[in-house]
Amino acid sequence: MTTAIVSVLSIVYNQRKTKEREIAESHRQQKIDLYKKFMDNVVVGALRLAKDKADDADLQKHLETFFLDFTANLIVWGSPGVIHEYTKSRKSGNQPQMLLQIDDVLRAIREDLGHSNRRIGRGDLIALFLTDPERLKELTQVDR
Repeated sequence: MTTAIVSVLSIVYNQRKTKEREIAESHRQQKIDLYKKFMDNVVVGALRLAKDKADDADLQKHLETFFLDFTANLIVWGSPGVIHEYTKSRKSGNQPQMLLQIDDVLRAIREDLGHSNRRIGRGDLIALFLTDPERLKELTQVDR
């Protein structure tokens, strides 16, 4: 009797895990497309704002439009971790510190896509977009 119960539970558990993997895999391409748009628009836009230290009205308008669309799609496709970090980054009013918060979003995105962030420090990902990665310390005025 115990063997039969364990066998049934094993089968149910394996079927459930298989279904979860299939769902995750079917969502993967939408997530990749969504996160790519985030990098193309927000990361590049934030770097331009931090670099120029000026309010570019056209860039601001573009980012506002992008955020509306991105947020709607993030609700559908994003993991809880990405949604949490994205929400935190939206609350930032300080443009240089925003770079580190965007880095947090990038780390959450990597995790959502199944990548490890082991040995990747805070600021390391956003620094990849800078022509002078050491400038990140200067822009954020904190040690990474």
